[in-house]
Amino acid sequence: MADEQSDTEKCWTVEEARMDSMPTDRITSVTLAGAAVVELHGDIDVEVAEPLQDQLADGLERRDDILVDASDVSLIDCASLGVLIQAHQRADRRGCRFCLVAPSPAMRRTLAGTGLDAAFPIFRSRAHAAAVASAGRRLAA
Repeated sequence: MADEQSDTEKCWTVEEARMDSMPTDRITSVTLAGAAVVELHGDIDVEVAEPLQDQLADGLERRDDILVDASDVSLIDCASLGVLIQAHQRADRRGCRFCLVAPSPAMRRTLAGTGLDAAFPIFRSRAHAAAVASAGRRLAA
């Protein structure tokens, strides 16, 4: 019976396993021309919703424009779509720009199927989105 774990040890082991599998590789962030570029990769599902929310909130706290590069998205669920909608609304309230960049065909289908294809500004490339954001900052100055 030396192999048996206590309930506390079992819970700890499950929690450690959950932390080891956090989806941080599905969200990366870079800065481009004064904007926070949040890159999404693969399945953007409920496991990714909270880290995505945190990443977007960090950019908005700095009052950065937010460019969400969705070119590598294979799936996005309603929880993560909700995070994007909330971040877009928060960006509007803070005077920041929020846009999607080069959404993948899967992402475009989901946006169209949910009626959200017109909810976000969509740009074909990072350079185009950054140029528009930069021009807006110059006009506002």
